[in-house]
Amino acid sequence: MCTPRAGSIAPGASESQVRDGVRDLADEMFGTRRFWHKRIVRSGVNTLEPYRSNPPDLRIADDDVVFLDFGPIFGGWEAGFGRAYVLGEDRAARRCGAGVAAGSRLF
Repeated sequence: MCTPRAGSIAPGASESQVRDGVRDLADEMFGTRRFWHKRIVRSGVNTLEPYRSNPPDLRIADDDVVFLDFGPIFGGWEAGFGRAYVLGEDRAARRCGAGVAAGSRLF
């Protein structure tokens, strides 16, 4: 599975920097250059925006939840990749993030 490089999802990074970094990593690891839907990285208040929205590019803050939604094409097959990351020490947010991650392994 392709996961972002260590430290790339961190306070101070912009959503577009993370988005482009994951795109570049997918290319390096798998030769993936095509995506069937727009590549999304959202943090802070942008996580409340619907898919079709194009909110302003935010910088990731210390206690943000950051989610990624990518649709890479591997060998002509459309795939889906989504992940949420919880930054900081907010216990409620961390519990929620752990629950989401555990639930995603059920499918």
